[in-house]
Amino acid sequence: MYILDSTIAMCGPYDKEYQCVPALAAYIADLPEQRLMTLVKSGGTLYSCPRCWSLTSNFHLPPNNDTNSRKFEIMKLLCTRGQGLLTTGNKKKATEFSKQFSIHLCENAFWAVPHFDIYDSMVSDELHQLGGVYSHIVECVEALLSTQDIIEITNRAKVIPRFRNQRRFKNGFFISNLTNPTYDELKDHMAIFITCVQDKIHQQAVACIRHYIDFYYLATSKEHTHQTLSDMNNSLLEFNKLSPQLAMSSKSNMCFPKNHALWRYATDIESRGVVGGYSTCQSETQHKTDSKLPARRSNFQRGAYTEQMAKFIMRRDVLYDIPNEKSEDDIVQYHSSTNISTVKHPYELSSLVNNGNYIDLKVLQHEDSTYSSINRLIHIFLDTDIEKRSSIIKAYKCLKLFMKSDDDNEEYTEIVRANPFYRNEAWRDFVAIKGEYYGQATLFFTCEYKGQQLDLCLVNRYLPVNQTKAKGNSEVSRIKHITGMEVLELQKTGKVIQVSDIERTVHIVPDYSHKPDKNGHYQRFLVNHDIDRFNWSENKGELLAPPNPITTWDDVEKETKCQRIKELKRKANNGMTGSRKIAK
Repeated sequence: MYILDSTIAMCGPYDKEYQCVPALAAYIADLPEQRLMTLVKSGGTLYSCPRCWSLTSNFHLPPNNDTNSRKFEIMKLLCTRGQGLLTTGNKKKATEFSKQFSIHLCENAFWAVPHFDIYDSMVSDELHQLGGVYSHIVECVEALLSTQDIIEITNRAKVIPRFRNQRRFKNGFFISNLTNPTYDELKDHMAIFITCVQDKIHQQAVACIRHYIDFYYLATSKEHTHQTLSDMNNSLLEFNKLSPQLAMSSKSNMCFPKNHALWRYATDIESRGVVGGYSTCQSETQHKTDSKLPARRSNFQRGAYTEQMAKFIMRRDVLYDIPNEKSEDDIVQYHSSTNISTVKHPYELSSLVNNGNYIDLKVLQHEDSTYSSINRLIHIFLDTDIEKRSSIIKAYKCLKLFMKSDDDNEEYTEIVRANPFYRNEAWRDFVAIKGEYYGQATLFFTCEYKGQQLDLCLVNRYLPVNQTKAKGNSEVSRIKHITGMEVLELQKTGKVIQVSDIERTVHIVPDYSHKPDKNGHYQRFLVNHDIDRFNWSENKGELLAPPNPITTWDDVEKETKCQRIKELKRKANNGMTGSRKIAK
């Protein structure tokens, strides 16, 4: 039972008054602020984690099961002992004591708050921890590459096929070229990183990045089960097991606080819910919305600055509060003109070619070699012989798919473009098609068949590559790849399909581990499921394990010792050379 004096009266459900006990569930902050709130020291101490008693020198390793969390009773006791040393005049011992237990010898104001433990309220920080670890990974990869490899990878990132609003890295692809990258920039970078570097670094490093991206998507998911949490821990364990390959090029040997903080995500999700509910992304987004954007609408004059920002926010909020009421006549009824099969989701063809006039297939074949076989492919699709009759179609450049998002069931629009050039650059949109294969849309068109209008699409087919079957084995298995992505091959012949067979957009990129032909064209491709969360969950391939033996943490420790010995010898030689010069 709580003491009545510690409760406060609050109005709750059914307009009744309730006696409540105020308690802080989570304190959202980055690492420096967490240390400030917990009065934990940072640099050069044995235990610099504000949440547990893990050794700072073991931040690159999984925490032991017997590692205890910080509790205010223990911290208060340590502070009392340290202050006792100061009182008796043992300043040197007090300093050593403070450094040993990584604690500032002053009382924490939060210790006096009832029903509240400041150390237990600290939570994972998606923005700084996940983004910070990924930035470190990219730095390690850059250190492994030659200058020529960096230039080639940067060029790949510039010309990689577009996907929705995916960011283009035209001014550089690595951290050394990106000036203070934002979290959104890092997420866009992560979406194409492994596809661009997979043939330039060791396979163990590729597999390490693969498991970290899997961990990221699982950790930031909007809903969880026991299975997803188990998968998240397994991905983190594999990432830690394979990260010694990256540690060889890491200045800290992957031993830094953000890497250590990754082990807290599972327990935080189990106790407090999804990471998005207590992420600093919320405060940063609110800062942009309520501070940075209104500031741009002011004249930056000190006298009127605050008032102008407040007026802008007030007008904006009034517009947001206007009810958005739609009548039944205003609701758009999306249509499909084909009744051959059941339509899974509505769609709409747009951007008519030739001002909406019909186009003769013979003229279309003559004008563009891309459509040289369209007449024959239409006949194959319709399974009838009408070659002697002249055929006409209406062509479109764009398809709008009206989808529902996987997480919160909100509607959004996916746009598939069939034009090879858009916004003065090459453009290729890829789609997933019923029947478990993929295609690049090259033309949307409608035609008449038996008194019915058909919505059709001409696609270049990309089929999954299967492993070679052993004699007597009838099972079909997909080929494994070090990136964990599905491997595809471009087929020489196209195909005509119904528009209703298109399920969603996907991102297909060249497999740079296979060299192109003499004309510079790639024949092997990958389904880049890292491009967004839905593709990550739906289009995974078979992961190829890195070759044995792998680099271990023992190898990293040996390499570190060798480097230290070399550094000491170098300094000793420089010292001897300097003394000889002085003697002369």
